[in-house]
Amino acid sequence: MSPCASAWPSRAGAEVEAMARRIRRLRDEAGLAVVWIEHAVATLLRHVERVLVLHQGRKIADGAPAEVVRDAAVIEAYLGDEMEAAP
Repeated sequence: MSPCASAWPSRAGAEVEAMARRIRRLRDEAGLAVVWIEHAVATLLRHVERVLVLHQGRKIADGAPAEVVRDAAVIEAYLGDEMEAAP
């Protein structure tokens, strides 16, 4: 997948969530592995079982979303205050 949810900031909200549900349904129904590259972090974390985070071409974290969002390197590189505002 390309970074599609963040590509349309004016389509945030319900449309992004609908797209995420379709991706997850496709994965579940077809038994597919899905590589989902996304910059809308809060949306991504609600729909995945595993997150691999790259920063400047290097892996800085890999694991369950709950683990990755607490990783100091991930927070410094990407999240900042975004996760405090996430539901």
